[in-house]
Amino acid sequence: MRNISFFLFFLLVCFSNLVAQSNFSGSTWYISEISFTDSTMPKQTFELGKQLFSVTNEGNYLVENFLGITKQEGKMIESGKVLILSDGDKGYFAVFETLEKTDNSITVRYVPYRPTTNYMNLKFVKFDPNAVIPPNTHDFSGNWIFEQAGLRLELNLKQSGKSLIGQHIGTETYNLQGLVEGENATITLLDASNNPIAKGNLAKSFNQSIAWGITEGLDKVKTVDGVILKKKEEK
Repeated sequence: MRNISFFLFFLLVCFSNLVAQSNFSGSTWYISEISFTDSTMPKQTFELGKQLFSVTNEGNYLVENFLGITKQEGKMIESGKVLILSDGDKGYFAVFETLEKTDNSITVRYVPYRPTTNYMNLKFVKFDPNAVIPPNTHDFSGNWIFEQAGLRLELNLKQSGKSLIGQHIGTETYNLQGLVEGENATITLLDASNNPIAKGNLAKSFNQSIAWGITEGLDKVKTVDGVILKKKEEK
């Protein structure tokens, strides 16, 4: 086993300058789930943004909270379906076989040091920091309604982390996209061709309600400005 370990490390050193752009290079990933070939073993799922695995374009990796390891750096080499992680002087840290990949996820199989019939499969998902909701960030998701004196406005919103998308439904319908910061969100209103035409603001208000107002381009949109919307109860 020791000779194999040093042989693999020798390969890493020899080819470290020849590492091509790999599936993982230049991005950060996290483990979303772990499953086993033994169907009696329960599948494990992980919180978004935990178990981070970052790889530079040069093939250097950094793992944080990864399979029980708090933090570790080293060299990665990927050849075909084989992925090897080296932890420096110790030779290699882990070997994986790629099973499946899409644009945003890669499933690999951990190759253990000893033969086994129960393999562990890890699903990596590309990590988007904006998909993680920081503490004290308001969730604007839902259907919000304002109705008064013949005026009506509905905002249908979906939030993922700090990113916000949705629709403005009133005299005119517009697509919305925005960015949430704390208890406020900056909003861009889009026309039917998804061209920006105005900007607005959302803010957390009292009693499960939100405040809505146009900050730029009010003359270019038909909306109800400066109102409080209440969340529509789901039936």
